[in-house]
Amino acid sequence: MEDVGFRDIEVRDISKHIAPSIFRLERICRYAAPAANALNRLGLISSIHAKNPRAILQMAETLRYGAWQYALIYAKK
Repeated sequence: MEDVGFRDIEVRDISKHIAPSIFRLERICRYAAPAANALNRLGLISSIHAKNPRAILQMAETLRYGAWQYALIYAKK
């Protein structure tokens, strides 16, 4: 970022603040994933829409194991 003129760059890990929302979505998606698959097989939703609940489940799992973080980046230009 400094290469394009930013200075005083600060990165904050705010994962602990978004984690409750992710884990709430995870609880919902445990039920939504099978329903989405059934709706997809019936042709009522697309395969992409049917995969969204599974993506949330994987996102929650990887957040729980520290594979990624939600960061807030501050900088001055």
